[in-house]
Amino acid sequence: MRQRLYFVWVGTAIILLALVGVIQVMRVDGFYKLFPARGQEVAPIKTMSTDQIPSGQEVHVTLVTDKEDPILNNIAQALTYAKVPFSYRTPLEAMNVTPSPYHILVITDNILPYEATERFVKQGGRLFVAQRFTDKRWNSLVGIEENNGYFENNAYGIEIQKPLFPGYETIVDTQGSIPNSMMDVTLSNQAELYMTAENIPMLWTHEYEKGKVVYWNATFLVTKFTRGLITQSMGLATPQFVSGQVATKVMFIDDFPAPFPAGFTDVITKDYDMTTQAFFEKIWWPDMKRIAEEAGLLYTNMFIGTYRNDDMVTSEQLISDMRHQMIFFGRDSQRRGDELGYHGYNHQPLVTSREPMDTELQYIPWRDQQHMESSIIKAKQLFSYYFPDEILRSYVPPSNVLNETGIHALKQAMPTIQVIGSLYDGGDGKGVFEQEFEGDAFYKDLFHFPRISSGYGQAPFEMLAITDAVANFGMFSHFIHPDDLLDIDRAHKAGWKPMRKGLTELMYHMNHMYPYLREYQAFYAAEKMKQYSKANLYVHYSEDQITISGKGLVNPCDVFVRVEKGTLVEGKFAGYHVTKYMDGLYHVQVTKPLISIPVKEVK
Repeated sequence: MRQRLYFVWVGTAIILLALVGVIQVMRVDGFYKLFPARGQEVAPIKTMSTDQIPSGQEVHVTLVTDKEDPILNNIAQALTYAKVPFSYRTPLEAMNVTPSPYHILVITDNILPYEATERFVKQGGRLFVAQRFTDKRWNSLVGIEENNGYFENNAYGIEIQKPLFPGYETIVDTQGSIPNSMMDVTLSNQAELYMTAENIPMLWTHEYEKGKVVYWNATFLVTKFTRGLITQSMGLATPQFVSGQVATKVMFIDDFPAPFPAGFTDVITKDYDMTTQAFFEKIWWPDMKRIAEEAGLLYTNMFIGTYRNDDMVTSEQLISDMRHQMIFFGRDSQRRGDELGYHGYNHQPLVTSREPMDTELQYIPWRDQQHMESSIIKAKQLFSYYFPDEILRSYVPPSNVLNETGIHALKQAMPTIQVIGSLYDGGDGKGVFEQEFEGDAFYKDLFHFPRISSGYGQAPFEMLAITDAVANFGMFSHFIHPDDLLDIDRAHKAGWKPMRKGLTELMYHMNHMYPYLREYQAFYAAEKMKQYSKANLYVHYSEDQITISGKGLVNPCDVFVRVEKGTLVEGKFAGYHVTKYMDGLYHVQVTKPLISIPVKEVK
């Protein structure tokens, strides 16, 4: 009896000790090391290639200049993204281009001799005028009945007179965001008008003998938010026109996970009786997950360790202070397949006092690269503690401010970083790191993947920027902050409910208008963009068919096809799927490296 009692006591003691051990392991986060959250596996980008060379005509765009021309450079970048072949030529060289319905000369002034240009168009060539100029000899060629010279003041906004691409809408510009110096013109009856600004003709086409002219009575094609307009209006010049689409959508959440303010915030308590931390746990994050599920989104969440403006917080303190945020938000985010990226040890941009930064931001420059690296290592230790099996691949600079010292510090202290996401259009911000979608000139394993738009609700100009990037090459790259809600300017004193509604409506618009865009985390999107950029897309045209082929094409490969006459049959066929977007414009998803699409004659 005593022996049995002894074994019972011993067994009970062992169970209690084991239970205490489990509790202790969970208390010191050992549980999360034993069972770490795992992010989505990154699979290689699928590609397809063919060595067959089809027959047919090819589009070629010639940018005519004898000097540095920022508008032509912007057009070149637009065509690069859209995978449309082009070259620069001097006026003398351009006059040797053979007139063809698929050869387009692009000019920004009367740099070409009028007689030779008129003959080129008359014999079937195409002319794209990317900036207005006044020369009355050109009037009949370009479709102008009467030209009264330049208006004294700029015209603002855009008005859609004939659809060019889904999503472009009339914008009444009261903020001066879309200015253009324009000519006072009356168009000929043969001109086909697509856009106006304050009722002034802005974009039109004009058929002339066997050829055609596309004319922009504008000066704003130098800006990045016109690259989609450039690509789609270029397609009006030729009988048929194919442009590439990377077909990608990415949503960044900056400053998340991060320390939230303690206590209560008026903008939250007016709708929810809870602390700021509780709101983000119980309302904001569940709403964000619901939006992602409905819209088919993956988030790229960029964590911050502390909001202190010094580097005195140790890695141990970061691990302790960020425990709940990393476990509650970080692990949950990883479970749903999101990417967790790096935003900063603190929210101080990685620049020194010798590098530019807007003083109104009230940031403190770093002493040197060594101090930057020390802070980055501490942030890396924080991340590795909670996610020992994961790798930090993406970085977003605080307030989108960054310079060379910071990039060097990043690559030294956190060499796994392969993607930097700042801004596509930095505006006039001092020190803002403006990017193109391209590889870094110094670090060959580093890719620049800028964000094009931001915010929960979109004003007309922001929607123009979003639409234009899709029209150019099928990219939606957007970012928000959790604490946008807490900022009076960013939240417009609205509260969470209208902000949630704005983001829901934006994502519904994107899915409804461009359902072919596929969701990615930033790193995987960058991998896709790299492959898309280096792939060779070949398009050959004939009267009754369009042949698409290539090497290293992303599979599936997405394109838009514009046809002046005739139609494409909608539906799924061997190697491709056709969807009509509007009269004359089709989205085609290609799944074989060589396909031919019949163009049906309209009877």
